[in-house]
Amino acid sequence: MKRPIRMKVEFDAMERRARENSLWVSGFSEWFNGSASVEELIESQSTILVEAPWNVVVLNDPVNLMSYVVSVFRKVFGYNESKATELMLQVHEIGRSVVWTGGLEKAEAFARQLQRHLLLVRLEKA
Repeated sequence: MKRPIRMKVEFDAMERRARENSLWVSGFSEWFNGSASVEELIESQSTILVEAPWNVVVLNDPVNLMSYVVSVFRKVFGYNESKATELMLQVHEIGRSVVWTGGLEKAEAFARQLQRHLLLVRLEKA
């Protein structure tokens, strides 16, 4: 079964992005091109490469009040009072705290939100 050229171009772009981000299910291209059935791909042991997790790290600064940092953690991450306070104390005492770990795209979004609240943030591979 032949796919329209437009879909093939879109697939090539998706495949390239997936390979660049290490998100690739081997065998998907064979199914998309019609050279293998879904059942054959399920039976074959396809490898799934998952994106490496990233840490959102908040660094200590002399400007923000501790109560403000707690309120930002609660607002951005939805943490309860005790979890937000625990993370804030790590930032205050140790100088840094890993406040969230997960995929790069979501980590970048959280980092931007924290930066909008004027917190010092760093992204690190977990």
